[in-house]
Amino acid sequence: QPKSNHAVQITTRIPNKYARAYVDAFQKKSNINASLVTGQTGVQDFCFLKNTRNFLGGSARSTFVFWAALLSDSIQNVTLYHVDNHGLRNRHPNYWERFTYNWSDPSLADRIKFRLFQSEEILQ
Repeated sequence: QPKSNHAVQITTRIPNKYARAYVDAFQKKSNINASLVTGQTGVQDFCFLKNTRNFLGGSARSTFVFWAALLSDSIQNVTLYHVDNHGLRNRHPNYWERFTYNWSDPSLADRIKFRLFQSEEILQ
């Protein structure tokens, strides 16, 4: 089966087995071209995220992703997600209220969406 024309590039300050697992999942399960972007400074990572064009996804708790989405003139769609798990609930019992916003600006409400994913530990 041929690879998709869509490309996914993942930035991380910690290029460990967990970051590489995301790349592997995109490549194997979704058949999407994916790669890990490494060796950049924090400023370079931020500019990379801010200059994304079609879609930007990332943790709603990441200030890099959040501010890149807010300040970008080019990103069409943003999904900021939470993974509901016991660790997050213990650290931030009000995580949804704390890291999710009801935009008053219609252009932000159209572009930036929040999404909740349930972890396997919560589902069991």
